[in-house]
Amino acid sequence: MRHISLSARLPLGAVVSIALLAACSDQSSEPPTGPRIQPAASAAADQPDIEAALQAKAKHLARLMATPGVTGVGVGLNPAGRAVVKVFTERPAVAGIPTDLDRVPVAVEVTGRAYALSNPTTRQRPAPVGFSVGHPSITAGTIGARVKDAAGNVYVLSNNHVLAAGNDGLIGDGTLQPGPYDGGTDPADRIGTLSAYEVLNLGYSGYGVDPPSNLMDAAIALSTTSALGNSTPTDDGYGTPNPLIYGDATGDTLFDNPSALLGLAVQKYGRTTKLTRGQVNEVAVTIDVCYDLFCFTVGRFNDQVAVCCAGFSDGGDSGSLIVSNDGNRNPVALLFAGDGTRTYANRIDLVLRRFHVSIDGSSSPPPPPPPPAATMHVGDLDGLGTSQGTTWTAVITVLIHDAAHAPVSGARVTGKFSGALKSTSCTTGSTGVCTVTRSKLRTASASFTVSGVTHSTLTYAASNNHDPDGGDGKTVSVAKP
Repeated sequence: MRHISLSARLPLGAVVSIALLAACSDQSSEPPTGPRIQPAASAAADQPDIEAALQAKAKHLARLMATPGVTGVGVGLNPAGRAVVKVFTERPAVAGIPTDLDRVPVAVEVTGRAYALSNPTTRQRPAPVGFSVGHPSITAGTIGARVKDAAGNVYVLSNNHVLAAGNDGLIGDGTLQPGPYDGGTDPADRIGTLSAYEVLNLGYSGYGVDPPSNLMDAAIALSTTSALGNSTPTDDGYGTPNPLIYGDATGDTLFDNPSALLGLAVQKYGRTTKLTRGQVNEVAVTIDVCYDLFCFTVGRFNDQVAVCCAGFSDGGDSGSLIVSNDGNRNPVALLFAGDGTRTYANRIDLVLRRFHVSIDGSSSPPPPPPPPAATMHVGDLDGLGTSQGTTWTAVITVLIHDAAHAPVSGARVTGKFSGALKSTSCTTGSTGVCTVTRSKLRTASASFTVSGVTHSTLTYAASNNHDPDGGDGKTVSVAKP
């Protein structure tokens, strides 16, 4: 399933109805604070098993995501604790999904489409974490956390589609608490102004066409401590989040091992469903998310975290901070979308690095990450094969990031296809993406290796290359379709 942006361009009544019906809703008799949770898997899962699953997912991702009816692919654990490749589908009996990939079992789960969550509630000063918030042109979402930069400024952390109206907002636009659907008006209910947002790369998704790549749906709005609190409500919240992210023993503000999130018990406090608990079922998730009513406009999100189960979130919970369900309350992820069985969230370590902030939480926060050096690297490397009868074409897309994981335009990428005598190149556009192809292939597979990236002001740091699909960001293989 996928994501819908709830903006003022759609009729409000229709938007709210769609969000409540299509987003993650709990139709069972269980209360939203107690969804059915699968037994937590051991955090000490067999790492070679997980590595094999990650590699299989990366190798076969393009083919799986091109299968009609498939909406997402991730890596999780089966009931026996073995790593599997999870394939999410929008309907039962989707054809063309294998039972295993390179001897790694494949588990198929019908989730429906994933939609971005938005909806709304009451006004309070200072506004607690988890309360209604929004750009003046949307309905409402959730305050995820109060975050802080190196100069001591504080900000609201939430989603782009909550604070920046899905790329339509301008820096300096008002941030309302409560959100407009809950009665918030501008300027009477301002608690801040839009300061920065990660641009959403969106496009049409059709047969043989991959939607643009994204790592996060996130934004921050400049606020004050008198307008914005740093704790969830004292009566039914989980308390104040910890400034230290989960699983960062090295203190470098990144997860030491993202795979260690598998089976982690988590909780969140959001505008609609308030305090709910779940568990991380999949990591390294690639999911297509809808950003309009009929799912014509789609963004592909890589390296996401998936939380089980239905009832963990609903419309209006977008932007909620997901933290560990223990006394530490360490930040894990930023909630942004959901389908019938899962909630999808951005890795909080990458979100905080993107904006050079830290959680302003229950103790003195660590110093925010330093400003990025003037370097760039490969942030995503994908391949897809298209058939032309007796021959086929390999299509490679390359995403170039700067040190803050922001897309870089004007970067010239050079590389070589396997078996080719000459190198080929492309130049990235405004989304940081460019494409190279090799046609009239007759081999069973082809690979492309990046040999260099040049830019007028940035230096290529190949050692920083990475790929959300599990690859090294330097070479990608494509199988004949």
